[in-house]
This record gives sequence, C-alpha cells and structure tokens, in this order.
Amino acid sequence: MSDVPISTRLLRHIIDLKRHFKRAGKSKVVPKYFQVGTVVEPASEFYSSRLKNRERKATLVDELLSDQSLKSYRYAHHTFAILHVHQWTVSVQDFL
Repeated sequence: MSDVPISTRLLRHIIDLKRHFKRAGKSKVVPKYFQVGTVVEPASEFYSSRLKNRERKATLVDELLSDQSLKSYRYAHHTFAILHVHQWTVSVQDFL
C-alpha cells in the first residue's frame, strides 16, 4: 500500500479546518498497524445519493482533489494565507 493515503489520514485536519479530528499522535512516523475499511451504502440510498462508476475515483486523495466545494475552500484559504503573509512581510520591511 502506498504512503499517499496514510499521509492523507495524518493530514486530515488540514483538509477540513472546521472539523476537529483526534490527533494521530505527535510522532511523524507511519504507524505499524492500521485498519482499512470500505464504505457500504445501504439499499435505501441507491437512487438518492448513488455515485455512478464514472464519478467514482480510484483513491480517497483523487476524490478529495476533485471535490468542487473542497477545491473552492482550499483556494479561498490559500489566497487568504498568501495575502496575510504578504501583508506581514510588507509591514516588517517598513520597520527594517
């Protein structure tokens, strides 16, 4: 199994800042044992929230990168962070 899904799980607090997740631990190493599961949809959701095969992605990372609401959320926070850092560097340079 590749390290990409594992690192995604370790960085899940960055993906959605409004949700609070239990920390995986202070160490940055990949755990020796972990569990992998599959989401099973109930039969009642067959027509209401069913994903077609072309909408399904191969990995969780692909699904997160293709989600439009998450993409706009990341873009807004990324631009805010860039502007904030730029304003901070300009104000620091004024004092130097």
